[in-house]
Amino acid sequence: MDSGITANSTELLGPSAEVGWRIVHALPGRIRFRHPRLRGAIELAEAVVDELLRLPGVHHVGTSTRTGSVLVRFDHALINSEQIESALDGVLLRAGTCPQVGVPSWDLTQLSLATGALTEFATIAAAPPTALLLAGALAPTVATACSQLARGRVGSPLVSTVILASTVATGNYFTAALMAWFLRAWDRQYTGGIARARYQAKQHLRARCAGDEASNHDRLSDRLERAIDSACEAQTERGGKFADRAALPTLTTAAIGLAAADLTTAAAILRPDYATTPKRSAALEFACLAGKCAQSGALILEPTALERIAAANVVVIDAELVRRWSADRHAIQQLERLRTELGVRVGVLGVIDELIALEVSGRYQPDFVLAAEGAGEAAFELQRLQRQGHRVVLITGSTPDRLVTQAISAAIQLGDAESSGESHATALVLDGDAGGIVLLWQVARQRRRHQQGALWTTALANAGCVAGAFLCGFTGLHVVLLTNMATWGVHRASLRMSTGQPLVWQVPAAQRQLERAAAKVRTTYNQMLTHAVQMQPTALTGEVLPAALAT
Repeated sequence: MDSGITANSTELLGPSAEVGWRIVHALPGRIRFRHPRLRGAIELAEAVVDELLRLPGVHHVGTSTRTGSVLVRFDHALINSEQIESALDGVLLRAGTCPQVGVPSWDLTQLSLATGALTEFATIAAAPPTALLLAGALAPTVATACSQLARGRVGSPLVSTVILASTVATGNYFTAALMAWFLRAWDRQYTGGIARARYQAKQHLRARCAGDEASNHDRLSDRLERAIDSACEAQTERGGKFADRAALPTLTTAAIGLAAADLTTAAAILRPDYATTPKRSAALEFACLAGKCAQSGALILEPTALERIAAANVVVIDAELVRRWSADRHAIQQLERLRTELGVRVGVLGVIDELIALEVSGRYQPDFVLAAEGAGEAAFELQRLQRQGHRVVLITGSTPDRLVTQAISAAIQLGDAESSGESHATALVLDGDAGGIVLLWQVARQRRRHQQGALWTTALANAGCVAGAFLCGFTGLHVVLLTNMATWGVHRASLRMSTGQPLVWQVPAAQRQLERAAAKVRTTYNQMLTHAVQMQPTALTGEVLPAALAT
């Protein structure tokens, strides 16, 4: 590669700026390309990274979908800029006319917002085209509402249809257009955020699996992406059902407002957005947290893994894994954190010989022990815990048996990418770091707190809008602004998970000290009870479990 190429070399940059990729900066072993099609195109950026990293001599590839640029670091003795640019052209050729995520389009919603503003602030003559644009934008929704009514169902499409009718009756075209624009804008914002978070998660995974075979990385990458997509689809479906359940109460309340006050009050009651926040925020949070976990070497392989881990109160660790950790002070400290900081019971599962070896070593004292020969007995003992009302998470250093994973809430496997295979575990901690287990618990509980906060924010904002329509004379415009302020707050809180913010909220020092003191007392009592039970002849059978867990 020539060492004198810079961004000011117009002789080189001129033709490249007209067609294909444009070189904006170049040094020996470092070059930056730019192309307008890369702006906002998350999937195209991901394809660029995958393609360039396959080239011999390419060490690093960084992309920016905001500026549409690609930064490549390479060994100029093995590859030159022309070969890199040729590979980039091949990516564009294969991508064809791929959709660009997050790039706004000039659609009916934006047109109706413009004409609605003219109707509100300039001339009433813009009202008919605004009504036509809103009707065109909501035509599929109206058709869905009619189809649901024909089947005897009442859902959120019917609320949108009634909103359109009340808009025409009250003349609040700007309010209706602003509400439609906000709904479309939030949908784009969350969709783009989820796509970026998914891309970052795969980038973090690539960095963690740099030394592994490509097949292992691709397999884990596909599982991680499927988990994110499945979780997002599930949250979207859940949010839609939530909005459908709110449809009949909303229409009933609007009817009461119409009877008790006037049409303006009834129209204001219809305006709150019940669907966007619960439908999108939880999906974005999951995608962001999946990326954060991947950065730390903890992969979420199942979409419900975080929910199951957050609800768990019992951890069962494979005895072989505990014996391996017995000389690792850091690992033992992480196990103690599960008990003291997170308040879960920690037990050990293994065959008789493993448990005896663990008991003789005396390096770690669990809350209880479970003896089981084979996967069948292990599944029986773990299922017995579940029947007693506990939510059990199994931690193992090898691939768990499917029969075992079906008997518990979640399974966390510790190991490397090569040993993972098609694991039945719901989460995978790379490199066998015990700290990844605590991280998963912290992330799961943080997500549960955020979800609860998002639901409370949505409920309070919407309830305030309804109360304001009855008591304070709120118009539809007031309601739309208040509802979207709440959505904006939840959206910002969700985005914090993809930035450098701490994964877990810090607890005040005084509260931490009280929790440590209470946990120390609880731990001491549990150890005394466990030792007393283990002195009996049945110490290494499953019969000690109910007494140990009764506390």
